Amino acid sequence: MKKLLSFLLSLALCVSLGIPAFATDNTTNSNIIPDSEVQRYALHFMTTSQNNEAITIDNFIHLYDSSDQLTGYYVTFTDNGTAAGYVLLSLISGEDPIVEFAFEGSGPLTTNSALNELIPITNSLTSNSEHDAKILYTGAGQLYVQNQWGSLYSVYDQSDLHAANSISSGSEVNIYNGIIDWSEANIKDGSTFMIKKFGAGDDYWLMSQFSSGGVCTPTAATNVLWYWGKQRGCSSVMNRVSSESSDSNKAKAIFDILFETMVTSTEHGTLDVNIIDGYASFFREPSGKGTWSYKMLSDGSSYSTYQIALKDHCPIHLVLHTNDSIFDKGEGHCVMNFGYAESNTGAKYLFVMDGWNTNGRFVKFDYYPYFFGYKIWVA
Repeated sequence: MKKLLSFLLSLALCVSLGIPAFATDNTTNSNIIPDSEVQRYALHFMTTSQNNEAITIDNFIHLYDSSDQLTGYYVTFTDNGTAAGYVLLSLISGEDPIVEFAFEGSGPLTTNSALNELIPITNSLTSNSEHDAKILYTGAGQLYVQNQWGSLYSVYDQSDLHAANSISSGSEVNIYNGIIDWSEANIKDGSTFMIKKFGAGDDYWLMSQFSSGGVCTPTAATNVLWYWGKQRGCSSVMNRVSSESSDSNKAKAIFDILFETMVTSTEHGTLDVNIIDGYASFFREPSGKGTWSYKMLSDGSSYSTYQIALKDHCPIHLVLHTNDSIFDKGEGHCVMNFGYAESNTGAKYLFVMDGWNTNGRFVKFDYYPYFFGYKIWVA
């Protein structure tokens, strides 16, 4: 009955307000309507349903999937300081966007005491979604909060989800075996492409030159920024570390900024969701403001998608994982992708600096069950 009521009310609102239907294909988020429109939609639903114009929005929270794509919104309401309900709006339901609601309280996400230390819920009506706590919503009854090191807490089950509870892909993928040397790749003559002014492998940096432990993510990002700053002469990179004298000191300074702002741990590594925040913090501005920008190449993107991206002469921050479960991505490794090639037998590769070796190596395309990339452009 509640779902039917929700559907009829929301349908009436869509028609009367002229608010467009929510996008169900969220591959790029390019069709998602502005936050202000979502807020107007949600508020009109709540005030009309309760016949109370005094109700206002208290919290507006973005929801994501495991690849950091927007999947919905969680909105709570207040009536003169008293919690007055909530709605969960889905971008992936394929039907009515309002998939869950109540006319009192603030719902499971903000009233569960076990979540207090995991999500800093604040009034975020005007906040940048890049700074949201990452809350995963992947469908009905599937709302999760990711803790500091990537474990998940189920909001509805009120319990932690560990690897043992995850849906395993059954894969025997090894993080090292998908990256091979030139001598193993059997490269076809004329098939190799590299972004312009790449230089040579020893122009870039290894993890071991910066730190021990799980520092592949800030190292890959350092190499991406080093390409733009050193090889392409972008002052927005080198001015950030202008107080350092030598190249090695400049590179270490870049790494240190990224290590801190990506919240990297030498023991646990870096959460995927912190990668773009690290770049934004380095440039001291979000993507798309003129200094830098990125485009996400989502998991499942075709080989030709990577080829097209690289032909724009932009490096890709490539993220590799050994498992494809929403609860467990297995081992991970980040590399700088600067080109591509094919073997004499038709195997497809991405040309990378892997952070372990000073020479370029090849990632077997589609070897890893879960991988994605960020194409990074710098002015």
